[in-house]
Amino acid sequence: AMTVAREFEAMYVWGAQTGSARKRDVPESTITAIKENRSDGIPAEDLQIIDFTRQLLRKHRVDDATAQAMLARFGNDNADTQLTLRLMNHAEERRFSNRVRFILVHVECLLNAQRPRETIKMVDELYKRAEREQWVPETRIAFEALRTIAYFADGQTEIGSINLQRLLQNRNVPPQVLISASRKLIAAQRYDEANDVLIQAHLQNENNQAVLMQIVKLKLEHERISADVETYLRRLMANRRPPKEVLQAAFQRLGSDTYLFSAHREQLLNDIEAQLK
Repeated sequence: AMTVAREFEAMYVWGAQTGSARKRDVPESTITAIKENRSDGIPAEDLQIIDFTRQLLRKHRVDDATAQAMLARFGNDNADTQLTLRLMNHAEERRFSNRVRFILVHVECLLNAQRPRETIKMVDELYKRAEREQWVPETRIAFEALRTIAYFADGQTEIGSINLQRLLQNRNVPPQVLISASRKLIAAQRYDEANDVLIQAHLQNENNQAVLMQIVKLKLEHERISADVETYLRRLMANRRPPKEVLQAAFQRLGSDTYLFSAHREQLLNDIEAQLK
């Protein structure tokens, strides 16, 4: 919607949409890039939608590579591996400049379709290709992250843990990759690992409210990793008012006997109650 408002120079709509985007923790760099009609500094997944919208509004048509990429994204969202495979092969045959993105989408789709062993096998095979040397670092990291999660989903926890530690030690991993990895780890019921990944994402960008929200929600839902939930809840409340359901869950959890001897429990409970009014 921001892109549409910018293309039509609809300032009132732009103001409303940017306000909504900020509440949803869309990065300020993305908002600025759309405002200035730039494409740099925008996460790849967001850029895909922005490019599609710009082409459609400016040319009243969309080039084949962009249209196919959006279709592949639809297939991935619905775990349709046959669709993502066909589109990957089509991108290879047509030698799309962004064909590695189609490969990445298909690998992720295999994982979403709960086929972790095939995911591992395909990444291993990709690493044997000569064109691997042409991958940008972000692409290599994304494949590593998917393979790591696939190890956990396949029950190979020891290898998964080794790969995860290697991934977390890499300070160049984009925050969006970590956030995506955490969601997949949660889906695989690897809550401790998801917690570690989210905290690493938070350390990389302490102002990212979306990450803080996910950390708090995860800790509230799983008592085993909730010992420091007060710390992250305080950080979240200092920047924005969390949704009512999150505050209610926090009030209930912090009011339990588990936190009976917490030094600042009463003050935090009072602050949560004040925000709930």
